[in-house]
Amino acid sequence: MRRVAVIAALASFPALARAQGAADYQRCLRAANEPATLVAFERQAGEGGAMGDFAAGCVDHARRRFESATRRFEAAAAAAPRSAAAWTMYGTAASAHLPSASLFWKARNASKLKAAFETAIALEPANLDARTGLMQFLLQAPGFAGGDKAKAREQAEAIAKVDAWRGAWARLQVAQATRDAEAGRPA
Repeated sequence: MRRVAVIAALASFPALARAQGAADYQRCLRAANEPATLVAFERQAGEGGAMGDFAAGCVDHARRRFESATRRFEAAAAAAPRSAAAWTMYGTAASAHLPSASLFWKARNASKLKAAFETAIALEPANLDARTGLMQFLLQAPGFAGGDKAKAREQAEAIAKVDAWRGAWARLQVAQATRDAEAGRPA
């Protein structure tokens, strides 16, 4: 039975010849909780190339090896620059690595992290995960590192246009970060 699940998971992975999207990003995040998906990614990681780097990044992310995952997703995004999933996962892994990263790593990679989310949004404007990641970066980063609360509010509004519930959550995040009760209300 498990073998059938692994084969089904392998068959469901798209070739990187087409641009990866939000579904691929979600599948990567689920790998931490779905053993069959993780096994499928482990097998694909050995293939090399853009999809191999993406799969290896998913494995590293599932195992909470965020620095390694960041490098893998960066390589996948460089090899497949039209992959919104690779850019989103690059930003997500880099964000997850921030709490344990050195100050030097943070300073060197802040602009890359922001650019990863911006690239994913440019490729797939309805990518709510990339918009949420960018919004959180803009809220948490200091101004000299690219943080901007007004731009975070713009991302929250863009999220609300696509998904009202996630938009309400995003507005509340902005309101909490800016301590602005009005920011939590719809525009």
